[in-house]
Amino acid sequence: MVDEAVRRVVSSRDRCSRSREADVEVAKSRGAHDDAVTQSRQSFRNMTLNSRYYRTVEDETSHRFCQTWGQLGTNVRKSVGNTTRAS
Repeated sequence: MVDEAVRRVVSSRDRCSRSREADVEVAKSRGAHDDAVTQSRQSFRNMTLNSRYYRTVEDETSHRFCQTWGQLGTNVRKSVGNTTRAS
């Protein structure tokens, strides 16, 4: 009977320590993610206004290169022209 009670106590301690370890790992991964987000926000704030403009245009168009709004308009016109010729 005593052995059974000791086993229960030991097994419950093991479960608690495992859950604490898991909680610590989750907290570490969340902290790393938060650090990365903070770093990217800081780097975006440190950019000049001109480079910020090009970055937002690049994100919206999902191109690998930077375009101005005028260039975006010409690309749209070209694609419309291509679709009318194809049909």
